[in-house]
Amino acid sequence: GDWSSDVCSSDLYLRPIKSSLESNIQQNLKYDSNITTIARIGDEQCMFHLSYMKRLQTFETIFGKDNLIVRPFKRKGLLGECVVSDFCHTLGIRLRPEFVLRRNESMSAEAVKMLYCFNAFIRTSAHPSLAGNQLMLSHLDALTGETFHLHSCFLLGIQTHIEAENEMILKRYGIDLYEDLHRHDE
Repeated sequence: GDWSSDVCSSDLYLRPIKSSLESNIQQNLKYDSNITTIARIGDEQCMFHLSYMKRLQTFETIFGKDNLIVRPFKRKGLLGECVVSDFCHTLGIRLRPEFVLRRNESMSAEAVKMLYCFNAFIRTSAHPSLAGNQLMLSHLDALTGETFHLHSCFLLGIQTHIEAENEMILKRYGIDLYEDLHRHDE
């Protein structure tokens, strides 16, 4: 957040829920934190993460609604398609572009499949190695092809939740987080 005088504000970016799930699955596969996996979509911990309105109400309680800057996390709408650059620009912070490091870039579907298999069959029997993991990720990042997306069938149990969250956020903050859940079903 941005501190000025006695007023405190918070700048928040909301990512469409399906896109957020896809990103979290990739990030968790990369670092084996096992928080959000495909098998856990809809469980209590995952639903907490996807309950944007509950989390936003906490920020409103702390900062007040008028002190929140809530924006959609959609790359095409961000300065330089980068949330860090956009955030700094919004707050008037000068940032040299070469200091922005991108993390958790989208991986190809094939790379995600390979990483999932590695985690399921190799990582469980081998001692983790940060250097080995980084080397493997650099090789997987080199794989090209379609990026990883969830098929809509994985979202059937939470589709109503997604629609309700999107509707509440649109009504309260004027932010449209709609995304076509079937867009990448091919």
